[in-house]
Amino acid sequence: MLTAVLTAEDSLRGSDFSGEPRAGFCLMGACQDCWVKLGDGRRVRACSTLLEANVGVTREPGRSL
Repeated sequence: MLTAVLTAEDSLRGSDFSGEPRAGFCLMGACQDCWVKLGDGRRVRACSTLLEANVGVTREPGRSL
């Protein structure tokens, strides 16, 4: 999912400290820099979640993709 999102957007979220754009760091789920919320309410890591057809994805906090 992370690869697909970053082909359309420049980042997933802003840094908690500086607001600078963040786009995933470790690419294996350890850094927790790629959290997104799915349309069904689940909060998942974009770097380790496969895309599913017709599932909405929202960047945190609340920025739709």
